Amino acid sequence: MHWPEHIPLWGRRVVRPSGRAFVSQGNQQRLVAFKALHAALSNPGLTERLLFKLGLAKQGPSSLSKEELEIMGHFVNAASWRGDVGKFVQTAVAAANIFWSPRGYVGHFQHLAGSALWAKHTGRGTWRVRRLIAREYALTLAGKYVFYFLISNFMQQMLGDPGDDEETGWSFTLDPFHPDGGKLRIGRRRIDMTGGLGSTARTGIRLSANMINTIRKMGGGELTKEQLKEMDASLSIAGRYLVSKGGPFVSTERSLTTGKTYEGDEITLGKLVTQNTVSLTFGDIYESFKELGFSGGTAASILAWYGFGGMTYKTKKKPIRRSTPASRRRSTQ
Repeated sequence: MHWPEHIPLWGRRVVRPSGRAFVSQGNQQRLVAFKALHAALSNPGLTERLLFKLGLAKQGPSSLSKEELEIMGHFVNAASWRGDVGKFVQTAVAAANIFWSPRGYVGHFQHLAGSALWAKHTGRGTWRVRRLIAREYALTLAGKYVFYFLISNFMQQMLGDPGDDEETGWSFTLDPFHPDGGKLRIGRRRIDMTGGLGSTARTGIRLSANMINTIRKMGGGELTKEQLKEMDASLSIAGRYLVSKGGPFVSTERSLTTGKTYEGDEITLGKLVTQNTVSLTFGDIYESFKELGFSGGTAASILAWYGFGGMTYKTKKKPIRRSTPASRRRSTQ
C-alpha cells in the first residue's frame, strides 16, 4: 500500500528517510517528555515527603513503582500519537494500510478522555503520578486558551472584527458543533489550531451528546428538533470521520471515484500525484501562500511547522432566489 516508497530515487532518497526521521523525532520527543515527568516525581516536594514519613504513601521520596512508570508511559504515548491498543497491535498495523495511523487516532481519543487519570492501574497507590498528569492537563488547557486569546486579538488588530465573509473575513470558534470548531478561518483557508485534535474532539463530543440524548429520549425526556436531527446524523458523523482519516489508498480511490479532492476541488493528474508524494507540511505551506499571499502565507507556514495544518475550501455559492408572482406581490406591499 505504501507505493510512494517504491518510486525510483524519490522513494529511496526522500520518502523512506522522511518516514524514518518522523519516527525518530517522535521517539525522541517521547523520551524527553517521559524524563521530565520522571524527574518531577523523583524529586518530590514537602507534601510527598511528609506523607511518606507518616506512612500514608507506600513509595519512598525517590522511588517509582512499576505502575507509576506505566501510567507515565501511557500518558506520553497517548499524547504523541501512540495509543494503547492492548492485544490488538497487529490489527492496528494491518489497519494502517487503510487509515492514517490507527494507533494515533486511538491515542487522540485516550488523551482527550484523560485515560491516564483513570484507566490504568486504578487504585494501586498511584495518586501522585495522576496528580502530576492532572497538572499537565491543566497547564496545557491554560496555555491553549492564552494562545487562542492572543491569536484572536492579533487577527482583530490586523483584519478587524470577525465575520462570515468567505473571501476576506475571518473567524475563530471553539464550538464543537460548528463545522469550523477549533479552526481559524481566514477567507477560504481553515487552519486547525488544535494541532490535529479538533476533528477527534468534535466527533467524540457530538457522538457522546447523541448517546446522552438517546437515553433521555428512552426515558421520556423532551428533545428539540436540532437534537433529534443531530441524533439522526450519528452514522453520518462517524462515517465522515473515518473517511477523513483514510490513508493514501483510500483517499486516492475516493478522489478517482468522485472526481474531487476531499476539499471539493476538481481532481487532476497533478493533484493526484502531489497528494500522494509531497509531505503534508509542504502541501500546507504551498496552499497557504497560494490562498493568503506572501505575508499571510509566511505566518501560516510558521504555524504549519508546529503541527497547525490547514485546508482550503471552495466558496459555497448562495442559491439564487427566483422571483414568483407571490413574492413580487409581497415585495410591493
